[in-house]
Amino acid sequence: MELIPIAFLLILVIYGIIVFPKQTIDKSKIDNTPYPSDDKPINYTSEISPEDKLRGFKLSETSRLNNRGIVYEKEGDTISAIDTYEACIHYKYPAYHAYDRLLVLYRKKKMYEDELRVARTAIEVFMQENDRRAKGAIKHHPELEEEIKLSLETNKPLIDDEGICYFNPYNVFKYIERLEKIKVKIKRQKNYLH
Repeated sequence: MELIPIAFLLILVIYGIIVFPKQTIDKSKIDNTPYPSDDKPINYTSEISPEDKLRGFKLSETSRLNNRGIVYEKEGDTISAIDTYEACIHYKYPAYHAYDRLLVLYRKKKMYEDELRVARTAIEVFMQENDRRAKGAIKHHPELEEEIKLSLETNKPLIDDEGICYFNPYNVFKYIERLEKIKVKIKRQKNYLH
């Protein structure tokens, strides 16, 4: 029951009825030290962390599976496309395509429980990625911590007047909105069956 006011607020934000004011950035607070440091060349092969190697592997597999899923869809093989996109989201890599396509394909097949599961997974994955990115942005611009946190909360990019982007979160609201619509569909379906 407590999700209804949150969902309503999110819908108002998404459709622009509630507009968060554009953030202004005090340029005097910004540390303009180049990142990474320009005083030594970067040896990328020795400086890749195990976490980044894993992210690279997940990106590669996500890309490969997304491309395969697209081919299956073009061939009209919906079942293989669904199986491929499911394999893709198993990696929980923050890339929209497989999540978005599964939501569409499950909706068309009226497989609302599966659609609900995918929407929940997408929310989890993209919120975790937004948190990870926000921490990185704060690490590089601690002087903008409050602005970055607000950007994360409102799901709006933090861009200054010159177009420099300090933080750009994934759009989690679209999945939250979809989740609420799916819940309504499931409730209607259950009421219809009883």
